[in-house]
Amino acid sequence: MAQPAFRDKTTILPLEIVSLDGRTKDFWVANVDGKPRRMTMLALVDVASNMVLDYELAESENARDTLRLIQRACQTYGIFDKIYTDNGSSFAGHLVAGGSVHKFRNGGKHLEGVKPLGICFHLGIKLQFALPGNGQAKIAERTFAALSRVIDDRPEFKGAHAGHAPGASPDQDVIPVDMATAERVIRREIDRHNNEAGRRSQGARGRSYAGVFHDGMAQRILRKPTKRQLYLAGLIYTPVAVDRVGQVRVENWIYSGPDTQADLLPYHGKGQRILLGRNPDDFEAPALAFNEDRRLICENIEAVTAGAYDSVEGVRIRSSTDSLKAQSRYPKMISATTVSVFSNQCFPKWGTSLVTTLKN
Repeated sequence: MAQPAFRDKTTILPLEIVSLDGRTKDFWVANVDGKPRRMTMLALVDVASNMVLDYELAESENARDTLRLIQRACQTYGIFDKIYTDNGSSFAGHLVAGGSVHKFRNGGKHLEGVKPLGICFHLGIKLQFALPGNGQAKIAERTFAALSRVIDDRPEFKGAHAGHAPGASPDQDVIPVDMATAERVIRREIDRHNNEAGRRSQGARGRSYAGVFHDGMAQRILRKPTKRQLYLAGLIYTPVAVDRVGQVRVENWIYSGPDTQADLLPYHGKGQRILLGRNPDDFEAPALAFNEDRRLICENIEAVTAGAYDSVEGVRIRSSTDSLKAQSRYPKMISATTVSVFSNQCFPKWGTSLVTTLKN
């Protein structure tokens, strides 16, 4: 029989390793649409101190809310060195783990060409996944076990339970609580968990988890995310092909423009793909593109808007806009002196009139 491993957490500083996990709560919450749901709590726990850094109450364990949680925690405390989590699709998918190497999900499959990039890639966070069947190795898993006993059984949730089974559904006796109450109770219990003194965990020596965290942060070099990193991390990336006129099409949206056409055309044909990054909250916002080597090709790729079907007005406006941009991008390179010399040599009889015409 294998012997359990013992590790000394006093050898690491806060934010060196952060544990990520999610758990479905046992009480029912009335969501904004009025329908009762068992919400899932996503949490980031600092391994060195056991402090809960932040949490997100979501309808399910999903990548979008996980990305938002990581982004918010990094803005508040700084970028952590490593995330230790399980191999669930929410944590090992492209939005979070894109661009990172992991061995358990899609084992044996090698994605050729461009690969979508996740928030951990852009923020420089390493990913480590717990061995399958060994979820209890995560600090967050143990923290959830402690928090569930003090959150799910609060008097505010009386009558809002329908059992712990994953497929449990509410009956007529279940009275779901509102979202504001659930958020308030969870925040209160997490604050108590972090700030309760007299802890006896490794290195705590009677301090609270928050005390251990802040004392350790005084010895750490703080890494704060830049606006550029947060912008890149907030985009969604899709492998796309470039057509013969320098346009890219994804989900019924077309992106192109005179300023980016020359940059994109070299990636047309021969099975080539680029990685198009778009704002998930505004597909009309300009996009950017990376090549398969993760090098930036160009930015400010405009979303093409269609004109009226039975009218040339939209085409005329679009063409005139493109023409103006092209003229501003390629200014006149021939001076009046050069034109004068050229016209006098080649057309001596009417060089003066030619210069006057060209100037006008």
